[in-house]
Amino acid sequence: AASILLLTTIVPKDHPLYVGCFNRMCSLSFFQYVGSVSYCSFLIHFRIIWELVFRYYRPEKYFIEENGSVDEVYHQIVIYMAQIYVITLVLTLALSSLLHEFVELPGLGLRNTLLRYIRKRILINTKGSISKVDRSELNTAEQKLNDGKEMDSEQLNEELSTVLDDLRVAEATVA
Repeated sequence: AASILLLTTIVPKDHPLYVGCFNRMCSLSFFQYVGSVSYCSFLIHFRIIWELVFRYYRPEKYFIEENGSVDEVYHQIVIYMAQIYVITLVLTLALSSLLHEFVELPGLGLRNTLLRYIRKRILINTKGSISKVDRSELNTAEQKLNDGKEMDSEQLNEELSTVLDDLRVAEATVA
């Protein structure tokens, strides 16, 4: 069911599986933010944070008292578990944001820099020197990389295929 719901967010408006209200809900800024930090939240792992909070966050009073009924005890437990869930969710989002900002984004920037460096080195090594046409091609490729911002999958595949093509040309030249 979850995969069908996710599918409805990427199909065009005229598709039979398009669900407008769900698509609008998923396009809210909160859900876009959660999507941007989702990989980092996966690395932090909600369940581990849950166990840590559960271990160290204790209720103000014991659930079972001398005069408490079963319904009152159940109500207290439900409130306590809801508090655990909210605290865990906030901690997970906060830690994910930090990990995204200070680890993932710099890593993506490093990846872009390395791809740019590899591409330049391959062009220089295969052609001996860079002509004016090649220099403008390199500048265009650098502008596409967006320095530290995430590439979409199409841009990444295009850049990787270009690097692989250049590697094949360099290998053929050496052989």
